[in-house]
Amino acid sequence: MNHSIIRFNFSTPVHFGKSKLEDGEMCFSADTLFSALFLEAMKEGKEKLFLEYVQEEKLLFTDAFPFSVKQEGSKGKKEYCYFFPKPMCPVEKGEEEGREKEHSILKKAYKKLKYLSMDSISDYLEGKLDPLEELKKQNFGSFFSQEMVRFLEDEDNLPYRVEQFQFAEDAGLYCIFSTEDEDVEDFLVDLLESLSYVGIGGKRASGKGKFSITAGALGEEMAEKIKLAGEVKEDDLSSARVESSTKKTKDSDFLLLSSAMAKTEEDLESILEDASYLLQKRSGFIYSESYAKEQRRKKDFFSFQAGSCFKKPFSGDIFDVSDGGNHPVYRYGKAVFMEI
Repeated sequence: MNHSIIRFNFSTPVHFGKSKLEDGEMCFSADTLFSALFLEAMKEGKEKLFLEYVQEEKLLFTDAFPFSVKQEGSKGKKEYCYFFPKPMCPVEKGEEEGREKEHSILKKAYKKLKYLSMDSISDYLEGKLDPLEELKKQNFGSFFSQEMVRFLEDEDNLPYRVEQFQFAEDAGLYCIFSTEDEDVEDFLVDLLESLSYVGIGGKRASGKGKFSITAGALGEEMAEKIKLAGEVKEDDLSSARVESSTKKTKDSDFLLLSSAMAKTEEDLESILEDASYLLQKRSGFIYSESYAKEQRRKKDFFSFQAGSCFKKPFSGDIFDVSDGGNHPVYRYGKAVFMEI
């Protein structure tokens, strides 16, 4: 598999919702991207090919995480700082602070941290991270609320508020993509470029979520960690070949980089041993005119949140979350891991 970074450079504000329009997130999840790409593939009559690539793991991708411009070199070349979700696994205890007030400040700073720069993950796990310095790196942009009006025929117009995020000029989001070969990569880029004109997230009809894409290098060390994690799946854990190749990492934790879920209850029971995780509820409406006469919601789906840590990586799956309509509706639950 080839691993690469694609940056999303947003030209308009974005709305990545929680449960209400007045709540918002800065980043979007892998299942949101899957749904958006699936709709773009449908426009070209290639949705079956897209689904095949993902189901057969010829194409995998992570949640979107923030990046910022670290510095510009002497020739004006930009260097980027990529951030990952803060690992949920236990960390080594750092040195005790001399004063209770300082300890309280650091504790609050740790709670504020949702993401860690690539260079800071080791320090965090070893209890050496300065959370105040790490927070200074994370000026990605700002949230703001916009009042909008819903126009209803023969009824009073209803005002409502939408929380949005405006990225700073030198910041945006990125995803890590794993592709089997150049044909799959070209197919992906075509879909992303098509999606860039439509936008991603909520309120796209109002011009939200427009972006352009640029490619970035993942780096050999990071690519190896992701490659290694991808090779250690639950189907292979009992094989002597994998057992031999992973002896050096048997005590490692694997950081989940995509919202994902195990295929079966048996798999789920196995991977939860010594895991540190959070579950998130995923729902939403079905955007298909052929599914039903009226608009319906997808079945509620629970997945592991990115940042969860496991001793046993798993593959995940694509799940059908339809509920009595005319065709399946798919939820992305494939897992991408990084060894930490």
